Amino acid sequence: FLSSVIVSGRISFTLSTAASISFAKISLGSFTSFCFATLIASSIMSKKLASGSDTILLDVKYGEGAFMQTKEEAKRLAQTMIEIGQHLGKDTRAAISNMNQPLGKAIGNSLEVIEAIDTLNGSGPEDLLNLCLEAGSHMLVQAKKCKNEESALKMLKRVIDTGQALDKFKEMVKYQHLSLIHISEPTRQAEIS
Repeated sequence: FLSSVIVSGRISFTLSTAASISFAKISLGSFTSFCFATLIASSIMSKKLASGSDTILLDVKYGEGAFMQTKEEAKRLAQTMIEIGQHLGKDTRAAISNMNQPLGKAIGNSLEVIEAIDTLNGSGPEDLLNLCLEAGSHMLVQAKKCKNEESALKMLKRVIDTGQALDKFKEMVKYQHLSLIHISEPTRQAEIS
């Protein structure tokens, strides 16, 4: 949430949307692994490319909570998606991250949104904040908004500390004609849901 809110322009960020694919994986050796990764890559990249993004940063996860069980599988998937994006003229990059532990502390859409709002306020769980800062730093450099990740990290921390990150999120919610009450009073969202 944080990175897509802070960076202006057309940038896409995903926390491994591979979960949108649901079919049984039949173990037939490396061929099945190749086909599975190809289907995941094409599904994810078709959505990213359709959004019109000039640059794409993918967070490809591996481990217990991900489709890719090993870091090596995640790297192969990332490389396939990078090649798809680059073939179509998009600056595509990927980060590989471990999903053997849940990210953050909340479970469920409403509670995860509250946690994202807390993170935009600078009071979210440390692991979620760190992931957002890391991804956001990469994105700012990728979008040529900052020269290096150190200056990007300082910029991100400043927009969180000054409330600009949350203000940008509110602006996005307003453009979608949604009520801002859930951002001002995030626990009310959980009560309604």
